[in-house]
This record gives sequence, C-alpha cells and structure tokens, in this order.
Amino acid sequence: MEDKMKKIEKLVSELFIRFRAPAHLKGYYCARIGIILVVMDISLLDSITQRLYPEINKNNSFEVVNVGRAIEHFISVIYEKGNLYELEKYFGTRQKPTNAQFIATIADRIRMGISDNLK
Repeated sequence: MEDKMKKIEKLVSELFIRFRAPAHLKGYYCARIGIILVVMDISLLDSITQRLYPEINKNNSFEVVNVGRAIEHFISVIYEKGNLYELEKYFGTRQKPTNAQFIATIADRIRMGISDNLK
C-alpha cells in the first residue's frame, strides 16, 4: 500500500512539474494529497468538503476551510502562470476547473493509466 502511494505521489509531482506548478504554495500539497486519496478511494469525490478536505487536513496543520481555498488558489496560479499548453492538453480546455474537477480529472487519469501497474 505504501509503495502504491509513493508511485502515485511521484506521478502527481511529475504532472505538476509539467504544469509548471509552484511547489511553495500550500495548495500544491493539498491538491497532491487530495489526488492521492481519491486515487486510493474514489468515493471521497462524493463529498469533497465533508470527506475529502478533512482527510487532506489530517496530514496538515491548517483548518479544513483553508484546504479548499488553498487548492483553489493553487489552480488559479497555475492557470495564470503555468504551462497552458500542458493544462489544455490534459484537461481538454483552457478554462480553469473547479477543485473537484481538477482532483477528479487527474485522479481518474492516474487510475486509468497505472491501475494495472500497481497491483
């Protein structure tokens, strides 16, 4: 299980590098943890604010309400200053996704792309 999480974390980090995502933002880590959690348990998408954000917060020291804001800020920054070509290629649009869309899209692509390799 730990090995699987490390592989997912590496994939997410590599993807964020392609997006030119700034790693110094809290939202970077919140989004990365959120994506890993959703890859491991897709049902967390059923209730982002009630289930996913508190799970992300277990590993961090900020309040649950700040998790959503941090992720939203992170997404805004990468859409303002990041690699729009890579973002458009990955998400299919230049329009900024919501937190849930961002996490769900990346998690789904990871699940589809690596599920056979992690068993």
